Amino acid sequence: MIVSILYGRSWQKVSLATQILGSAAFSSKYSVQDWVEEAGTNVTGFVKADKQAISSRQAESADYLLVFDPKAPDVLRSAKDSSVVIFNSREKTASPLAKKKGMKAFFVDATGIGITAF
Repeated sequence: MIVSILYGRSWQKVSLATQILGSAAFSSKYSVQDWVEEAGTNVTGFVKADKQAISSRQAESADYLLVFDPKAPDVLRSAKDSSVVIFNSREKTASPLAKKKGMKAFFVDATGIGITAF
């Protein structure tokens, strides 16, 4: 099973990104579960995809973590060791937890790209 977690502060952005990722997985012939949860100002989207039917709707550790808010507190704890983390950030920031867990971190200025492109 492939588990992706999307983290941010905007319900609309996280919800839309979760729907797009879930639809892409479904189009690729995966069985998919996607949902969004809100806790205070933090919004978390979950996408589970597998070739077999998915029976559990329980949140699991992430294989892929998309972080729209780079100042997210403790968001890396929800990822597995050696998972892939993509940050929406202009600057590379060192994360001792990511290094300790052997995560592959990527930094993309998606906000800047969006502003420039439109």
